[in-house]
Amino acid sequence: MNKNRLNINDRQLFEYLNSTASETEIRQVEEWIGQGNEHKLYFEKFKKSFETADSYEWYQSINVQQKWEEFKVLSDKQKPKNKVRFLASNSLKIAASILLIIAAGYFIYFFTKPATITYEYAEINPAVKLPDSSIVYLQPGAKLTVNKRFNREAHLEGEAFFSISKDPQHIFMLGLNQSQVQVLGTSFNVKAGAKIEVKLYEGKVRFLSETDTIILQPGQEIAYNTQNKSVVNEQFDDTKTKLQFSGVSFGSVCELLEKKFLYKIQLSGEITDEKVTGQFTSGESIDEIFQVLSKTLEFSYSINNRYITIKTETIKNKSPDENN
Repeated sequence: MNKNRLNINDRQLFEYLNSTASETEIRQVEEWIGQGNEHKLYFEKFKKSFETADSYEWYQSINVQQKWEEFKVLSDKQKPKNKVRFLASNSLKIAASILLIIAAGYFIYFFTKPATITYEYAEINPAVKLPDSSIVYLQPGAKLTVNKRFNREAHLEGEAFFSISKDPQHIFMLGLNQSQVQVLGTSFNVKAGAKIEVKLYEGKVRFLSETDTIILQPGQEIAYNTQNKSVVNEQFDDTKTKLQFSGVSFGSVCELLEKKFLYKIQLSGEITDEKVTGQFTSGESIDEIFQVLSKTLEFSYSINNRYITIKTETIKNKSPDENN
């Protein structure tokens, strides 16, 4: 493996994770990790490899510190004329052992990854409930992958809305294309592809790419281009526009309600183009507004945290007599 910048190499990272580094080395590694996202991402990958290897019995049987101490004792017993050759020989053996362990960790992690579960969008039930009670609402074509031994880590392809349960001791980490989102407990929407889009509705999230670290507040969204690494960060909320409509499509009304109340609305295509005329006061809640809209357009809805699902079964199942 190649050495990393600032003279921090894989051996030092290994000793840092293996608790065999000196106080000076620990300080240097931690300073190096904090100097850039590229270092953070590399360290996270290295750590996963280390932890994966550590889970195997053959690796746990190796005590690097003990072997090093044994080596130093033996080296002291050597005659001066043989010391240089002996040191070089055993140093190479130890270095080779460390590199072999690290390489094995990489091989185990990347080629024998832990068993995973992949959830795909299903129209009947697009919601996925994770073991920590977090709920993920997949959009058409989306895939969410998690380890069977759930560790609050997931990987997303496509679009999904996340309602993450709070656990201050364990950050929820969402892997995306060349980037990552870290959260404690929050509601946000992600589109993952060649372009990464993150919208935050509640709480706080940290977005990490190879070049940037951005903390989002409610009402903010970012767009990250994985090709040129550019990031656009802007507000998407809108609290000023009045809720007054005259022949406006229901889809446009929902877009405004999303921005005004910071709720994600899953809209059925059947009524997207239905026209809405009406006026609501600033003091009305989003639930009160939907109570009125649902009666006008004849749909049902449910609210779960900051995710609103609109269903049109009532329209489909109506008999001709009910429409008269």
